[in-house]
Amino acid sequence: FGFQKDVNGAQTRLLVGAGNVEVYMGSPDGSLGVRITDGYLGLVIYQGTTSSHALVAGGNTAVPMNRFRPNIVVDCDEAWQEDGWATIESGSYQLTLRKPCQRCKITTVDQQTGTIPTQAEPLKTLLALNTQPHLKGAHFGQNATLTAGEGGVIRVGEVVSVTPREA
Repeated sequence: FGFQKDVNGAQTRLLVGAGNVEVYMGSPDGSLGVRITDGYLGLVIYQGTTSSHALVAGGNTAVPMNRFRPNIVVDCDEAWQEDGWATIESGSYQLTLRKPCQRCKITTVDQQTGTIPTQAEPLKTLLALNTQPHLKGAHFGQNATLTAGEGGVIRVGEVVSVTPREA
């Protein structure tokens, strides 16, 4: 599974290796660039689940989705229902949701300005929501791996189906 895209003039490739994911951004010949490695193919976040509602209710400013750096955003109505899903699939691929994503301080940084507009937010709110009481830390989104459909294409607006986790 992989993709190649031009991002602000830099070529981006996603390479999946044994147990990790490597994203390369830079010149096509590989002489200039940066490599970022993570343990999962993607981060899936659900539009219906957002800490922004809780932030606004607590008197803070909502934060944009880009603060959470998702690879895939699924539109759904009910908050936190993704915690009960095992897989997401379409006709050409299947993603298995492996574990909740523990969030770090990067979520507090405005992606456009590089500043921290409200100290400790949205982490403070995510901690208070305690969506994963059996885990330490603030969690939002699910880490996912590709389990079927190598070479498949994920399209914006595509209808997907989900399989619930076994109890």
